[in-house]
Amino acid sequence: MLISYFDLRTGRIPNFVTLGFFVLIVFFDIFTELSEIPFRLLCAVFYFLLFFCISVFTKGLGMGDVKLAFVIGYYCGFFKTSLVFREPRKTPFQKVFRGSCEL
Repeated sequence: MLISYFDLRTGRIPNFVTLGFFVLIVFFDIFTELSEIPFRLLCAVFYFLLFFCISVFTKGLGMGDVKLAFVIGYYCGFFKTSLVFREPRKTPFQKVFRGSCEL
């Protein structure tokens, strides 16, 4: 909610918010899932590079979005993050609402 507020209000995601969430997540990982940190960092770097390339080639994303992808990649890991960023499936209600006869 905080990130959405800043992004919608100013069109920017402040570094202190993104960094704050990252530090908080790593702090909890140190005490709960210490062995997962290297894998999570690898996932975070993967999503950072993916979104950085999208940002460079399309000019549709800002660096705040790229840094947020890093944090989300760290938090969710590889497989859960791919579920976060994919297009949601259409429910039968959405198909009917859009005029499609497929259910």
